[in-house]
Amino acid sequence: MASRKNMGRVPAAAAAASDSSSDEETGFFSRSAKVKITKSKWLATRVSVDTSSDDDDESSSDDGMSSSSDDASDDSDADSAASDASDSDEDAGAEPAPAAAKPAHRFLKPAAAPAAADAASSDEDSDSDSEDSPSDSDDSYFGSGSDSDSSDSSDDDRPSDPAARRARWLKDDFVKPEATKRTGPASKPAAADVAARNLAPAAQKRAATVEDATDDGSTTVGAAGAAADKKEKDAAAMLLGDANATNVLEKLTEVSMARGKKSTDRETIIVALERLLAMAPLPFQQIKIILALASCHFDYLTNNSAYLSFTQWKLAASRLAAILEILEANPAISLSEHNDGDDDDAATAAIKEHGAAAAPVSIRGSIVGPLERLDEEFTKSLCAMDVGTPEFAERLRDQVLLYSLLLRTELYVRRIGDKDATSRTLLRRLEHVFNKPDVLTARLHAAVVNQRPALGALSTSVQEICAHLYQNASDRLRTRAVLCHVFHHAIHDRFHAARDMLLMTGLQDSIRTADVATQALFNRSMAHLGLCAFRLGLMREAHGALHDLLSPGNQVARELLNNSTYLLINLELVEAVYLTASMFLEIPYMAANPHDQGRRRVLSKTFRRNFEATERNAFHGPPENTRDHIMAAARALLGGNWESAHALLSAARVWAFFNGGETTAAAVRSMLREKVQETALVTWVHQTAAFSESISMAHLTRVFAVPEPRIAAILGQLVVTGELQGKLDGVNGLLILNARPAAKVQWLTHQLADKLLAISDAHDKILVSRQASENQQHKSSSSNNQNATAEAAADRA
Repeated sequence: MASRKNMGRVPAAAAAASDSSSDEETGFFSRSAKVKITKSKWLATRVSVDTSSDDDDESSSDDGMSSSSDDASDDSDADSAASDASDSDEDAGAEPAPAAAKPAHRFLKPAAAPAAADAASSDEDSDSDSEDSPSDSDDSYFGSGSDSDSSDSSDDDRPSDPAARRARWLKDDFVKPEATKRTGPASKPAAADVAARNLAPAAQKRAATVEDATDDGSTTVGAAGAAADKKEKDAAAMLLGDANATNVLEKLTEVSMARGKKSTDRETIIVALERLLAMAPLPFQQIKIILALASCHFDYLTNNSAYLSFTQWKLAASRLAAILEILEANPAISLSEHNDGDDDDAATAAIKEHGAAAAPVSIRGSIVGPLERLDEEFTKSLCAMDVGTPEFAERLRDQVLLYSLLLRTELYVRRIGDKDATSRTLLRRLEHVFNKPDVLTARLHAAVVNQRPALGALSTSVQEICAHLYQNASDRLRTRAVLCHVFHHAIHDRFHAARDMLLMTGLQDSIRTADVATQALFNRSMAHLGLCAFRLGLMREAHGALHDLLSPGNQVARELLNNSTYLLINLELVEAVYLTASMFLEIPYMAANPHDQGRRRVLSKTFRRNFEATERNAFHGPPENTRDHIMAAARALLGGNWESAHALLSAARVWAFFNGGETTAAAVRSMLREKVQETALVTWVHQTAAFSESISMAHLTRVFAVPEPRIAAILGQLVVTGELQGKLDGVNGLLILNARPAAKVQWLTHQLADKLLAISDAHDKILVSRQASENQQHKSSSSNNQNATAEAAADRA
């Protein structure tokens, strides 16, 4: 029953006309509503319609629905509906359309909006109604002029007999739509369609191209953007008032007080300050205004963003460059935090007397503070990016601009004699060059000096920068300078100089009281110190430098390793270096103590735990990662197969992560070959010393491919340290063993004797302490008896 859904909907104008008429109501519905309701079985059986007296009233009521009906019957009605819809669309923004009236019954159509409602919404209602009712017979009763030209045409062919109505309803509902589809002339355009065509130019005018303002403060374009710019300029003009060249500083104070208030946005403040800058006639006034402008650009950093946007960062950098230009052009101006309060009148008088270039003017402020903030935002932006992306490389180019500002600021603060500002600027410059090779630092400095030759007088040596900071900087700056110096020595493979500097300062004892950034710098310096020792083949020193970072219970140190830096240290490389150095130390000790596997003295718990887990495996497959390569090499090294151990270590791809690329990786693999040969030699000597009286050094040379002088040095070191009981025969090239290692039974007997001796010592201590307590109790009881005897004698006396 597809046509039953909308059969009872009546337009609002028709309902109003019905209320105003004097027609009588029969049952639920008025006569005007009955004319529009069709296909209703309930209506056909319950209602009898007097069509002879109601046709004229109904046609007159239909003529009153010019602004609310869905369709018009003629062209004049369509034009009037279009004009009404246009007027209602213009008034829609000022007054909302009233809600539709609720229908009296589910068969009735809800009351439509009043005549002043929007014509577009009326058109949407007519479209939705036409879509809901598939048959064209329904459309004729919903105001569609395509099916009938008047309401009377729908009443002429409708039978008055209820039985005939019921038969007509059954035929309309159950006959196929193709059979009941009406044909007729093309329908006229609806009034809402005409109104929509009339409103199209206005809609296009409202939809002008507009580009929204971005978060970095870019100016909007288009109609809305021009309006926004005009509004900001008007707000800035209201904020400045009667500003002119004579009251620039007073207006600067007013603008600074308005900054940060809810009623004043950031763009208005910047526009007002730029206008003041254009009005300012004197250099010291321009410096004050530009300092305020530079500070305003940092206000664009919100809680949702991790760093300042690139546009605002470059604008702030340009403001600082403008200040430096003014200071360089006016040497008599002094800008420092240590200057006294500003005396603008005295400065103006001095300028009038001596001229703008020669008048001494002191401004209380700082250019180092905004420069430090600029440097921090630059580092934050690099930390938030991926190192391998083109955006990172593009952003890294701004380091030249920042380094140029640092050099120019250092040159200025040195000229005015501000030691504190000089130290702060030097530290910032040091933090940009300490982690780079000397060749790269020289290229960076040359790129800046080519643009400004006056900066060539400043030194690029890290040694000279650190020496100045050691003498003049505060404790925190001096500590960071020491760590940067150690880091710089480590990346240039100067291990002993870096180690001696770190030990002389004693930072390893007091670093836990420093701030988080300094602790992170200390961890990075220690990591590079360990990597430097490993590249030089100093395995014990590399293990000692990395042990605290990679110990199982020191997770905080590992987290701080890459904190607040964009030059990340590869943790896989650090772990591989630590495990390899531990292997070269643990394997010979385990071979020298075969009965307990060296458990008395464990150098690296991390290596022992991984090695024991590997030994418990029933099957050993090919290594899959760096740790598996190192554990497989340790098993081969313990068995004396140095070639297999070297092949497994060289197959690990982690060595390519060293600074220097394949050149450094090739040098590391060559060093590992020598260390594997020497470690395998020592391990084999410890394993064969239990059943040998002498060992030929020529034989060792053939087996392990180590030169005989180096073998003599290794064996002599073992004899001197007491790890082997024997002596070297240089004439015959032999190692003569004086005492063989104890067998396992002898070793167990010695262990039992040691334990019994320890138990005996503990028992003797217990007996001594018990005897001492008994003697003390005996003395106390004897003194008590004597006192009691003396008291009894006194009582008898």
